[in-house]
Amino acid sequence: MKKSLALIVILLIVILVIVGWWNSQLGPASSDKSTKDIVVPKGQSLSQIADQLKKEELIKSSLIFQIYVRQKGMGAKLQTGLFKLSPSMSTTARVRWCRRASSSNDSTLRRSLNPSMSPSQNSLWNP
Repeated sequence: MKKSLALIVILLIVILVIVGWWNSQLGPASSDKSTKDIVVPKGQSLSQIADQLKKEELIKSSLIFQIYVRQKGMGAKLQTGLFKLSPSMSTTARVRWCRRASSSNDSTLRRSLNPSMSPSQNSLWNP
């Protein structure tokens, strides 16, 4: 009885640590409020997008970003274009922004993202 209770407690602790680590990986890459221009060309794979965001220090982990996007079924919903993204945005918010951009006949779509504003308050324009 005591062994099974100890095993349950250890298992719960391990689960809590994993969930905490996962959530920390999805959080903001930094507290830097500046924005960076990120171009997502047509045909770029999820892996390439994740690697680009990691290289620009906009996400903490390329792998966690890819797993999150696939887990949420949003891989095909990410849009191409030019995005202004901030390291202070969470991965969750960043993915939501990138999939909300509307399609355009022009190959480049610009979206200005201020992390303190809602999607309807941020500007969307064609260059």
